[in-house]
Amino acid sequence: MAYNYTNPYQSTSSAPPRPVNSPSNTVTSQARQVLFSGLPVDITEKDLRELLLSDPLRLSPITTSVKCFSGPDGRFCGIALVYVANANDAERIRVNYSGQQIDGSE
Repeated sequence: MAYNYTNPYQSTSSAPPRPVNSPSNTVTSQARQVLFSGLPVDITEKDLRELLLSDPLRLSPITTSVKCFSGPDGRFCGIALVYVANANDAERIRVNYSGQQIDGSE
């Protein structure tokens, strides 16, 4: 039995695809995402971002952003996605915070 999948979100325009190495794709192709889970429910995006911008990491405020996820009731569910400029910054986050307590909570 064959399964034919079509992507409903795929563009149907006849515009040619952009080259992979175009200037507008350069930053995005190098950017990385780091998933934080098990965070205390009282942590905010601002708190986590300030943590990453301060010692010991001192990540760039220009290239670091945080997205916290909430449940259906609107409350933070302890999961955040951090966007950083490159793989080196992502690895520094992993080394410094993987398995560590944040905000004195377990």
